[in-house]
Amino acid sequence: MLEQIKNVDTKVIDKMFLLYAESMEDMTEEFNSHAEMKEAYAAFLKDFIANQKQVVLVETVEGEWMSGLRAIESETGIWFIEAVETMPTQRNKGYGKMLLLHTIDYFKKINAKKLECIIGKSNVTSIKLHSDCGFHQTDELPVNCWGELEDGRLLFRLEI
Repeated sequence: MLEQIKNVDTKVIDKMFLLYAESMEDMTEEFNSHAEMKEAYAAFLKDFIANQKQVVLVETVEGEWMSGLRAIESETGIWFIEAVETMPTQRNKGYGKMLLLHTIDYFKKINAKKLECIIGKSNVTSIKLHSDCGFHQTDELPVNCWGELEDGRLLFRLEI
């Protein structure tokens, strides 16, 4: 079941840290402590979801988070998907695909026109996942929703 994160509390932050464990591990050197990192992430997430053009979606099974993503409306009806992740202990069970398919349905209901994402050229798992869900690799430069070129990556798009 797809759920939109609308409130940030300790429980949500703890679940986010589990979901994004590998990404969080990569950022630990930027902070003096784990508590400081959690506080900074909580502030980021609160600001992120306060913007009506930004959403955080998680796929849940029996109340447990399996996968999640963030999406930003870069232009009217065009949403950029980022941070697609499946809980490390739940990978290869179809939860990423479930998340993307439910996310596509979510955006169809709000009349989005396109979904875009950028994937590393060597991330064959993510390329396959997105392709299986209807995304197509473009020949366009991989420019994210902030206008930044992401070298070594590919731009994928789904017209809905």
